Amino acid sequence: MKRFQLPLLLLILLCMVGTILFINYRYEVDSHQQLFKTTQQMAVASILDSYQQMIEVIFEERFNTPQIISLIAQTKHANESQLAQIRGKLYRRFYSTYENLHDKDIRTLQFVLANGKSFLRFNRPDLFGDTISNDRPLLNKVLKGEAQGGILENGRIYPCYRYAFPLISDGEVVGIVDFGISFDAIRHSLSRVNQVTGSNYSFIINRDLLESISHPSSRNLYRNSTISNNYLIEHQLYSHLSREIDEIDSALQNSQSIQQALDSGNSSATEICLKGSKCYSISLQTVMDSKQRTAGYIVNYTPMEDLHYLRQSHLSAFLLGGLLLLIAGFALYRWLLSNQRLRTISDHMAEGMYVMDPSGSILYVNPTACQLLKYSKQELLGQDAHVLLHRDSTGHAFPHEACSIQRHTLNGINYKSDEELFRCRDGKIIRASVVSSPLWRNGRLSGSVVLFRDINAEYEVKQRLLRSDVAFSSLAEGVMVTDDKGRIQAVNRAFSVITGYPEKDVLGKNPRLLKSGQHDDVFYQALWHQVIHTGGW
Repeated sequence: MKRFQLPLLLLILLCMVGTILFINYRYEVDSHQQLFKTTQQMAVASILDSYQQMIEVIFEERFNTPQIISLIAQTKHANESQLAQIRGKLYRRFYSTYENLHDKDIRTLQFVLANGKSFLRFNRPDLFGDTISNDRPLLNKVLKGEAQGGILENGRIYPCYRYAFPLISDGEVVGIVDFGISFDAIRHSLSRVNQVTGSNYSFIINRDLLESISHPSSRNLYRNSTISNNYLIEHQLYSHLSREIDEIDSALQNSQSIQQALDSGNSSATEICLKGSKCYSISLQTVMDSKQRTAGYIVNYTPMEDLHYLRQSHLSAFLLGGLLLLIAGFALYRWLLSNQRLRTISDHMAEGMYVMDPSGSILYVNPTACQLLKYSKQELLGQDAHVLLHRDSTGHAFPHEACSIQRHTLNGINYKSDEELFRCRDGKIIRASVVSSPLWRNGRLSGSVVLFRDINAEYEVKQRLLRSDVAFSSLAEGVMVTDDKGRIQAVNRAFSVITGYPEKDVLGKNPRLLKSGQHDDVFYQALWHQVIHTGGW
C-alpha cells in the first residue's frame, strides 16, 4: 500500500496545484476584463454626456430662436409649394452648420414636424415626408415638450445616438430638431481615452431591427458581420479594421459562449490568442435602443501582451508542480504587473477616480483625483470616502444612509449625478459630476468605482446666465436688442407694457415702427451714429 502512497500524494498535490493555478489564471483574466468593461461603460457615458452638453449649446444658440420657431410653425397651414420654400430656407440657413457638425462626427441633423413626419434631413434632403415617430419613441417623448438624449435609435439611414429638442411656440410643440451621433464619434473618443491600451472598437448592428426600419436605399451601406450573420457592420467602419481583427471575429463566430450571448442579447467577454502569440481581450457590450431591445454591440479589442505568457507560465507551473513556492511568487509578480498596467491606464484619465470596498473605504485613487481634492494619495487611501469627501447643500457632513453614491453602488446599481458636493483638503467645496458603478467578482459585490470631475465653472456660467435673464426681464425701463442690421432680436416685459407691442409682433422688425413723427431725420441719424460708435443711446 505504501508503494502507492507517494504517487497518489503527488497526483493529489499536482491536481491541487493545477486547480489553484487555473483559478488564479481565470481570476486575473476576469479581473482584467471586468475593469476594462466597467471603465468602457463609464467612458461611453461620459462621452455621450459631453456631446449632449455641446449639442444643447448649439441648439439654444442657433436653432431655438424666434425666427426658426416661427418658420417651423408656418408649416402647419402651408401647402406643398410653401413647404418646399420653407425647406429650402432651412437648408440654406443651416447647411454650413451641418457640415461643421459632421466634422465633429454628428452624422445626422433633421427637422421633424409636430405630426411626427421628417421635414428635412440634411444628410438626405431628397428623403422627407415619412412618418418616423412610430419607430422613434424618443420623438414621441419630445413632442410632449421634453428634450431627450443619449439613446440609440435606428433611423431610415443610420442608427445613431439621438439627441432631440422641441421647438415650442405659444406653449405648443411645433417641431423637433433631431441630432444623431455616429458610432465613429464614440470610437474616436474611446481611442483617445485608451491610447495607453491600444484598444480598437467596432459596432455591430442587429440585422432584423435595422432592416425593419431603414430605407431600402441605405442597405448597401452595410455588410454582414464576420462575428454573426444576424448582425451587420458599416462598410466604412469595416474598412478601418485590421486583418487581425477580422481573424478575431472569425474566432468569435466559432465561440459557443459568444454566440449564446448574442442570441440572448447579453454582454460577454473572452480572450483570444492568434498565431504568433498575440493575444486580445474581447468584450461585447450590449447597446439597447429606446424600446429596450438589443440594437447592437460595442465590440472592444484590447491587446493583452501578457496573456500568452500567462498561459505558458501556468502550464509550466502545473508540470513543475513541486515548485509551488516559485510558481506562487511568479503568479504574484504577474498579478502585480497586470495591476500596474491597469493603474497606468487610470492614471492617464482626465477625470478623478477612486475605488471603494463594500464598506466605503478608499482602496485606490488616481493622480487626477488627488489634484482635484488637494489630498495626497497617502491621505486618501484607507479613508471613508463619504465621511472625508461628501457634503450636503449646506456644506456639512451627513449620515451614510443618505449618501446616494453608496446607496446605489452598494446595492449593485449604477449612479450618475451632476449635483454632488465634495470637500477638498483646503476646505473648499466643489460641485462634481459623478458616475459610479459597482464592481462584481464571482457574482458578489466587491466594491465600486467612482469617476468625477469639477463642474464649478460650468455651474457658475449657468447661474450667471439665469441671473442675467431675470435681470433683463425685470428692468423697469423698456429694453430692445437688435442685430447689426437694426432688426429687433429681443425685448423685455417693460417694453411691451410701455409700447403696447407684444414681443412676437416686433421680433425681426426695424425699430422705425415706433417712430412718432415728432423728430426729423437728423435726430435719427444722430441716434444711430451714437449707438454704432458708443454701443448705446
